[in-house]
Amino acid sequence: MLHCEAELVQETPAEKKLREKEERDAERLAIRENVADVRACQIMMGKFCPTLRSLEALVDKPTFDFVASVLKDPITDGIQELKDLEDRCLKVIADESGKIEDWDVKSVAAKVSNLKRASAYVVQVLATISRAQG
Repeated sequence: MLHCEAELVQETPAEKKLREKEERDAERLAIRENVADVRACQIMMGKFCPTLRSLEALVDKPTFDFVASVLKDPITDGIQELKDLEDRCLKVIADESGKIEDWDVKSVAAKVSNLKRASAYVVQVLATISRAQG
């Protein structure tokens, strides 16, 4: 029995070289995928972070409380979704080991577009409120 186990442990120089090459190739592939994921996160954050910051500034205005909940709720929900997405992106960028498998760039772009449209309505309402108060 010992003789059989010893044969399994030993590998020829060609097998060892092939195994090492496969390990290096797997490492290179993982590094390329991680770099691609980090780059995708950076691009995605470049698309939605300016909108997120402007929406946060809009919500921080004192007159935002006077806006009807029909307009206010989608914006506050959207801000939370974008913050969650930002956290996930930052985690992938910081760790350089995360995956972005279930992300759809088109849905993020559509969400940002809808939030910009909703914020335009809210800005109009806030301008009307400030004119009425002034």
